[in-house]
Amino acid sequence: MKKAILQGTLILFVGYLFIFWLFKYSPFKFPTNVPNTSVNMSGLATIALLIIFFVVFFRKYLRSYPEASIGELVLIAGVAGLYSGLFFEVIRHITLTNILPMERVVHLLMNTLLIAIFAALFGFLVALHLKKRKIRWLLWFVILLLLLFNLFGSYKG
Repeated sequence: MKKAILQGTLILFVGYLFIFWLFKYSPFKFPTNVPNTSVNMSGLATIALLIIFFVVFFRKYLRSYPEASIGELVLIAGVAGLYSGLFFEVIRHITLTNILPMERVVHLLMNTLLIAIFAALFGFLVALHLKKRKIRWLLWFVILLLLLFNLFGSYKG
């Protein structure tokens, strides 16, 4: 399980860095939000990254360890999400300007915790789908999440 956590952390970290570069520094000029909504494009890309990564990664993991429980998969997702989120947020906060040191710490901790929670939640939904063949929960959660983002705006952390 340690190897899976390390692999998951590294892959998610690289994915987060790619999304960060793509929307902030790349020569491609993507819109900040999905047209006519307040859904953040980089947030949408992050959700896609989490779902695609966990489906592929958990399928591979379950081939090697078919007796792995949903709880074990959620633990892998949560810990990998926590570590990759922490490493990513440290790098992201280096690029921030006009922010006080205490605010920087609060934002770093809050964003890291949010990334870990979302990773564990998506990990749970993907694990539930792979172990019990219940994809409707994953689909309903993504639809609900997009609706909430559209209603309440995107998080600016």
